[in-house]
Amino acid sequence: MHRYLIPDALLVDAQTYLRGHALLVDGSRVLDLVPAESAPEAASVRFEGELWTAAPLLLHAHLESHDAPCLVWPRESFAAWVERLLEWRENGARMDAEVSATESLRELAAGACGLVVTHVAEPGAAGGHLEDPVLPEIAAFPEFFVPEPADADEVLRAIDARPPAAHGGFALHAPFSVSEALARGVFARARGWDVPVSVHLGEHSE
Repeated sequence: MHRYLIPDALLVDAQTYLRGHALLVDGSRVLDLVPAESAPEAASVRFEGELWTAAPLLLHAHLESHDAPCLVWPRESFAAWVERLLEWRENGARMDAEVSATESLRELAAGACGLVVTHVAEPGAAGGHLEDPVLPEIAAFPEFFVPEPADADEVLRAIDARPPAAHGGFALHAPFSVSEALARGVFARARGWDVPVSVHLGEHSE
């Protein structure tokens, strides 16, 4: 059942402070933000004296990397950093991707994160096995690391066979790690399905 939750004020973001507004909700999901006077009294719940703020968002995460020893990896060279990352990912002693996703989400929930967009590069890393209302909402984007132009058509056919789910999208690893053909194909499909694309554009000074 839809309800209208009406605090005294809402801090939507750093620039948007609102009074006299209601959140239209269905269960735990916010559907809309509407003027309080338009809310039916029978379906309204008022929270006098309360200021509500939007939860922070993490718009690029790798939930499978909870136990990555990234603080000890070299940072002066991007190539060296990537080498350490790939060595760690091949290490059989690392945390299972599904367990890592669980621990990552719990840590994010403790920081009051409301939404996580995660790049999914391996099975189990999406966190979709969890149905805990305390944890952040998850938008899982499959990540493509496909630098060879000859491989673009095969990847695009696979995308066409499985359109993105609700709240889904696509993740291109970086401009240097996907071919132009693949990037153009992914963006064209994203426009057609009206879904977002995430990509590393400035991860390192190099």
